[in-house]
Amino acid sequence: MRLSVPNGLQKLRDWEKFWGNCCAFNAYPYFYSMMTRFFEKATQRCPILLLYLLLLAINFMVLLALTWLSIDELVSKVDTDVLIISFFKYTGLTVIIMVALLVAYSLGIHFKFSKSKQIQYAVYLTLLISGYAYVTNVQAIVKNNIMAREFREQLANKIHKKSLSTVGYNSDSLSYKEYETIRPYNWFPALQPEATNISFSYVADGFLPDYSFSLSYYLKPDTKVDSSFAISKHSIQLDTLNQMIKVSYVEFEN
Repeated sequence: MRLSVPNGLQKLRDWEKFWGNCCAFNAYPYFYSMMTRFFEKATQRCPILLLYLLLLAINFMVLLALTWLSIDELVSKVDTDVLIISFFKYTGLTVIIMVALLVAYSLGIHFKFSKSKQIQYAVYLTLLISGYAYVTNVQAIVKNNIMAREFREQLANKIHKKSLSTVGYNSDSLSYKEYETIRPYNWFPALQPEATNISFSYVADGFLPDYSFSLSYYLKPDTKVDSSFAISKHSIQLDTLNQMIKVSYVEFEN
């Protein structure tokens, strides 16, 4: 007489087998077979197009969550619209993935792929198209919250936001490295690497395109001012007290 094995004990044995394969550096074949069984059961109970929509929703939410995790104090001060922009960006990406999945679905029907195979290929295709977004978000999380955390926190303390009625911020006495850290989040002009003691002020209307931007920095007397690193509306003057060249300019629209 053959005795049946309880389900709980059988699941425990499955996990023991899985971790045993991991220790033997042979986890991939076992993991692949587990995923295959999962996809087969899922497609038996749910239409494939509904699973596609679920996949798209999960991918969208994960990308948005990763973007949220990458936002530190500095980003919250200089790029207040990052989540809104990411929302629309990932919405467009989701539309692209949806079109690709529909094409893959048509090909799967033509070549008579099983439902589980179609779901697997849909996962791979989604990760492939979203790969760049995943990599950049993970890099931003590591950089902002781990590798350059102390530097970015110190820089964030130098950024002073304007009043609640206006959108903008200002900062004084920045180094070239600090200014270049802020600049990618905005349209601020590039400066020559010799620039020191950089100060700027940015004020914008939250609804209208009106804005004002002022910038000033210092150069050593023997440094040539490179106009290619600044916009055309700039002025040059000699700081006689510190024997430094001061470069400043203002840009506005109203």
